[in-house]
Formats: sequence, C-alpha cells, structure tokens
Amino acid sequence: MPEDNDSIWSVGVGAVIDERYKLLSKLGSGGAAVVYKALHLQLGRQVAIKLLDFKADDDQQTVFEERFRREARAISTLDHPNIVTIHDFSFQPRPYIVMELLQGHDLEVELDEKELRIDRFCSSGPGGQHVNTADTRIQVRWNVPQSLVLSEFQRARLLNALAPRLTIPGDLILSCDTHRSQRRNRQEALQRLAALVRAALVPPRVRKKTRPTAASRQRRLEGKRRRARRKQDRRKVSDQD
Repeated sequence: MPEDNDSIWSVGVGAVIDERYKLLSKLGSGGAAVVYKALHLQLGRQVAIKLLDFKADDDQQTVFEERFRREARAISTLDHPNIVTIHDFSFQPRPYIVMELLQGHDLEVELDEKELRIDRFCSSGPGGQHVNTADTRIQVRWNVPQSLVLSEFQRARLLNALAPRLTIPGDLILSCDTHRSQRRNRQEALQRLAALVRAALVPPRVRKKTRPTAASRQRRLEGKRRRARRKQDRRKVSDQD
C-alpha cells in the first residue's frame, strides 16, 4: 500500500484514478467518502466511483480502510435488483470502489417566468381604502402539461401529485393578497409556487408492512370490548323489566 501524501488526497473532477478512471462530476459526499461520476478510459463505460476521503493518523486510517474493504466485499456478494453491482476495488493510489452508474430523475425545476400568467386584482386584504383603488392582489397561473422546463418524468409526477389542484386544462393557480404591496405579493406567490412544485416532485415514502405490537393489539381488544358493552346497553328493555 503506497504511503499517503498530499497529491493522493487532492483529487477532483478531471483527475484520473489508477490510470483508468477519469472523474467527470461529483455526485455526492458523506463523512468519510465522496462519490464521482467517472469514465472507464479503456472501455468507454461510465461508472460511479466511491473514494475514501478521510485522512487521519496511521491507526485510524487503517481502521477506515479496513471498513472500506469490508463494505466492498459485502456488497460484491449480494445480487439484487435494488443493490448496485461492484465492478472494481483497489487501494491504488487510494481506496476506491467502482460501481454501476444508475441514472435517476432530477427533482429540481427552475420555473421560467415566461410560462407564467400573472394577473392583478383589487385585494380584499389589509389596506383600508387603498384596497379599493390599487390592484395589489396577485394571481399566478402555470400550465403544467404545456411547460417546456419539465421532463416527462417530472410532468407525470406533477400531474399525479397536484391533480386535485389543477384546472381541466391543467393550470395550477395560486393567489396572494397578504401584503399591501403588489411587488411583495408577487414575490410571495412565486415562492409559494416554487415550494409547491418542489414538494410535489418528492416521491412519497413507501410504507413498510410491520407486525402489530402488543400494545396495539391490546388497544384493539379494549376497543372491541367497549363497543360490545355499548351495544349491550342499547338492547330494548323487556316488558317483564
């Protein structure tokens, strides 16, 4: 294993790892590693490469490198559609794992104001007589099906998540009359629209089935007993009583 030096730990986009993998862009980072999108120079295949990015004293460095080795070995023994495939692993010039590159969907959308229809109306909010003389209320209208800034995945996601709020042609409408200033109402309406779109693009968490706990089973039985007693109290009183 080569000795650590500053040149080994100062790699970045454009660097070539082990004379085979050229780093194209940074995908993410954590506490002890960084992941890059890379190109295998001999095969011309794009991969994901995870580099150990934790430089410490010799003893601690050895511990992290051994954990890195165990991680690569454990993942390589697994075969599942939801687990990435390990292509390569080495300590030269620094510990790295080469994995298959999975293409995901971008959840970021930068709205183009040219696609927005912004109307102004008389506000019913704060302002006294000023309300009846100035168009301070802002209404923003954005047509989702015809938007050019959305990918097909994003469009389908928004049409499904925002279906209750869309008009028949697919318009998403937001209004704001919180402030006396037209400019501030316009700014807040655009911020609300952007936040709503970002939230709608986040996939819902898949609920995992779990076994009922002892406490939940007890609550269910107690509820059944209470309902049984209530039904028993509702029985008609006989003539003999």
